[in-house]
Amino acid sequence: MKRRYFTIPLILAALVLLIFIQSASNRITSPDRARLRDRHYEILAAPAEHGMEITSHTAPDGTPYLLCQGLPATGEKGRTLRGQLQQRQVPLASDPAAILLLHGHGSRRESQLAIAERFCAAGFTCLLPDLPGHGQHPDPTATFGKREVPLLLRLLAHARAKHQIPEKVGLFGLSQGGAIALQLAAADPQQFTAVASLSSFAHLKKVMTTTAERKSPALAALVPAVQLNLRLQHRFDPNEISPARAAQKISIPTFLAHGAKDSFVPATHAQTISNSLPDTTPRSLHIVPHATHGNVLLLGHEIYADLTEFFLLSEPS
Repeated sequence: MKRRYFTIPLILAALVLLIFIQSASNRITSPDRARLRDRHYEILAAPAEHGMEITSHTAPDGTPYLLCQGLPATGEKGRTLRGQLQQRQVPLASDPAAILLLHGHGSRRESQLAIAERFCAAGFTCLLPDLPGHGQHPDPTATFGKREVPLLLRLLAHARAKHQIPEKVGLFGLSQGGAIALQLAAADPQQFTAVASLSSFAHLKKVMTTTAERKSPALAALVPAVQLNLRLQHRFDPNEISPARAAQKISIPTFLAHGAKDSFVPATHAQTISNSLPDTTPRSLHIVPHATHGNVLLLGHEIYADLTEFFLLSEPS
């Protein structure tokens, strides 16, 4: 009888641990799908007022994406950007040019529309896909680059055939999207003109560990179990996801920006990525004062102009 009293609590404790491990894994690979917000509806309802033509498409593998193309008349954000570029004596894109924009974890393609509005005003066509596990993508599992990199290479091949996208495009990503952009640039640099990564982590395993440590030492002790569950259930090893390691293979111009007050992914991650780039790779590192993880673009002084100038000057001459 005494043995039974001890056994039942142990079984219950084990079940609680298993449920926690599964729940933590699900939050990583299948975050809650973000809903469209009023600011997204505003642009989608009247894209011409924002200087864009926006069309919705689906790639053969089911990846949904938006194609944003600039119009001669720009919106307010586009006019501001053009004025800043004119002051810098940076000409707009004269030949066909495009940028692939990748959203962050727990976000969706429409979150990039206001960014695309600026890039379109400078002459770029923008591709905005929903990544796996996000938005309307049919794949329920996010893997932070493992499966996203080949998926995006297929998407670009499709877009070149269907929309006459240039052979080389720019890469832009926020947070998770920035991490994937760096891995993509390393995987096939011949397809890209330049890469801009904002608020990216250097190593996924390190982010998982430090996040758990901030909450509780007990949670930190369970991180290896969560990683094992991800490997067994999703064939996805967080140890393999390392933008810093990918950076060692990047040869194209690289723009890194990070919030100085980012407590989720500290700015040291950006410095690690920058230090990992080959000495011959052109790079710029922008640590934005007072910015946290999600507001680098809001607080960075003329950072949209910096980004657009970076992409324009990286275009083939």
